[in-house]
Formats: sequence, C-alpha cells, structure tokens
Amino acid sequence: FVSDIVDGIVASIERAPELKFQILNLGGGQVIALRELVCCLEKIIGLPAKVNWQSDQPGDVKLTSADISKARELLGYAPRIPIEDGLHATVQWLKEQA
Repeated sequence: FVSDIVDGIVASIERAPELKFQILNLGGGQVIALRELVCCLEKIIGLPAKVNWQSDQPGDVKLTSADISKARELLGYAPRIPIEDGLHATVQWLKEQA
C-alpha cells in the first residue's frame, strides 16, 4: 500500500548517508494468487468479476513477491497495511473520485 512504500522511502532518505547506494526492495512482502486477489476485489466492490481467463502468455511470471528482508534489516521496514485493507482503501478512494 502506498503509505507503507512512503514509509520505506522516508526511512531510506533518512538513512541515505550511511546506506550509500544500497538497492532495497519495498513492497508488501506477501504472495497472493491472482484468483484470491479477484475474489477479494469482488467482495470489496460487491459485484462478481467478469473474468476472461486465458492460458499463460509469453512473458507471464508464475510468482512475484517483494523480498523485503534487506529493507527490514537496514531500515526496520515493516509494511503495516494488509492487502485487503489497502484494496478497500483504494476502491473507496476511486469511488470518491467518480
């Protein structure tokens, strides 16, 4: 969620002199299946998704996840917002923009 990423960026800026040019991965640090993500959004929005499942496409990645172990060690980075809460906040924000 954006606030977690901002926290990580601020922490890295504050520690920049000692970290020099370290590369840090910021993210949620948890894996969620696409089907689970779709189900979560359906629940939040209150409507069934119109899904057109396709076979694997060239370049598809089977699994992605932010390895935040280095950021946790060097910055004390610890995402606080569960993906469900972040999605709910994002949906609410989008509704407010309409």
